[in-house]
Amino acid sequence: MTEHLNQLNVKMQGAGNQILSLQQAVFAFENKLEVFIRDVDTGRLLHFERLGEFRDVCTASDPAQHLDFQHLAGFISNLLQSFKGRVREFRECNHLFKFITHINECANDSTDLSYIPGVSVRDFELQAADLRASDV
Repeated sequence: MTEHLNQLNVKMQGAGNQILSLQQAVFAFENKLEVFIRDVDTGRLLHFERLGEFRDVCTASDPAQHLDFQHLAGFISNLLQSFKGRVREFRECNHLFKFITHINECANDSTDLSYIPGVSVRDFELQAADLRASDV
């Protein structure tokens, strides 16, 4: 699990990271935690190779031995819930990020601009019209 957290940590570091790439890394890690929970619950351990090797060694030495990984699955589930709470701000700003990446999906008359402090609705409508026509 530490290896997976370290990989996320590396993605989040460094100068020049854009907020959209940070958000993507966070949401992708949450998705990965859900994959890890299923992986452990099913006993496949595809994403925990060393644990799988340990299980195989234990089973080889005593075929009747059964290792219970429910505690690990519960730990990962708790980690997921804790992680979602800690990165709540990314979800709260999702409207802003969606506006930045998918302007055409944000209708002028239904866009809530309260999450963008100091924006003028009048200016927004005109600039959004320009952006919709842009190929960029």
